[in-house]
Amino acid sequence: MKNLRSTLFGFAAAAGITGTASANSFNINEHDARVTGRGGATAASNDDASAIVFNPAGLARTEGTEVLIGASLYIAQGWYCTNSDADQNVCQDNGTKTESPPQPVPNIYISHRVNDLLAVGIGLHFPFGLAVQWPENHPQAAVAQESALRTVFISPTVGVNLNKQVPGLTLGAGLDIIPASIQLKRQLVFGDTTGTVD
Repeated sequence: MKNLRSTLFGFAAAAGITGTASANSFNINEHDARVTGRGGATAASNDDASAIVFNPAGLARTEGTEVLIGASLYIAQGWYCTNSDADQNVCQDNGTKTESPPQPVPNIYISHRVNDLLAVGIGLHFPFGLAVQWPENHPQAAVAQESALRTVFISPTVGVNLNKQVPGLTLGAGLDIIPASIQLKRQLVFGDTTGTVD
């Protein structure tokens, strides 16, 4: 217990003396328009093909065959200032801004009720990713010029409706197959010569 107390105290002391840091990163939660409209509060009532992501047991309440296709368009902007004392409004006007193009992020879900007991489905969505690009030769080009994180979640899922045996009971299980890639481009400086690293 003594070690835990001193570890927590050390963590609290370190947290109290650190500054504020911001970064450009993305967690994409807009995988279904209805779920987004509900503010993400959908696990208990999700009964369409998007249940593949939000509540696999809800897949067991789907009917027939469903295909849901959607997309979100992200227009991400970021900036930084070389003057750490600048307030945020000054930084936005005078800092270095990203040049990232708008990026569409699709999702697709397909479900099929096999019989009264069983439903199956497969989903494709992108919960983490996007890319950030900075202007050529910006002051931090040796740290990052372009960065891109791409993850694809392929989710085969099964739902079992046990309502006849236990009223209201459904079960679900799925597997996430996640091919991913990350790319970082930056400048590499050798004295007076500048190269690039990818």
